[in-house]
Amino acid sequence: MPEATIIKIYWHELTDEQRLDVWEKAGLKVHEFMEKYSQPDWCCYPEALMPRYGCYSLVMLPIRIKTENDCKNCEEYYRLENSDARSNE
Repeated sequence: MPEATIIKIYWHELTDEQRLDVWEKAGLKVHEFMEKYSQPDWCCYPEALMPRYGCYSLVMLPIRIKTENDCKNCEEYYRLENSDARSNE
């Protein structure tokens, strides 16, 4: 039997209200949260969605990260921009 594909939800695409619902009502444990939600593809911050240790601009309310442009001052974005991962070759 083929293994089920898990589709993660991009955390930065949720509204403040949706994020608040997740934090207050979902009752997810950290590992469950990390399995269900995903940081943006352009983000190289290690485990950016980790509560307390992740990217505050991405995790905390109000939403500060909505687009890739919002991350362009981050050191981790700079690292990605200058890595082979950003190459179109």
